[in-house]
Amino acid sequence: MKSKKLATSTIWASLGFIFVGICLYCFLLHPAKTATLVGSSPHWKAEDFVEIVILDKGWHATSMDELKVWWTGTSDEAPSEVRCHISTLTGDGVVSANGPFSPWTTDTTNRFYTNQDIKNGMDLTITWGGNTETMHLQKR
Repeated sequence: MKSKKLATSTIWASLGFIFVGICLYCFLLHPAKTATLVGSSPHWKAEDFVEIVILDKGWHATSMDELKVWWTGTSDEAPSEVRCHISTLTGDGVVSANGPFSPWTTDTTNRFYTNQDIKNGMDLTITWGGNTETMHLQKR
């Protein structure tokens, strides 16, 4: 009976140790950080919320990138569809956003950014109904 209790205790202790090890690996070695980049132009306001998972000292992978765009023009001119183009030091990405803008529309993407991208910000170009505006998104 004693050896059965010892075996059970050993198994539970081992499983607990493995669970703690996995949690430490996930939360300490790959901590998630967040950054919010904001900007505006004559007809638009934008906010890009990025949840960053650190891969190494210089590169990051985003596990979530939520871009919100607000129409700041008059309500009767509000577009129903826009095209957003994000440019960073490491590349470009295209995001489609469909209205109505009440008060914003959003899209979630998976993009890769570097420390420099977050530090320097990114350019967001919004195209709608034959019009184009570009704004620079900076870390808030």
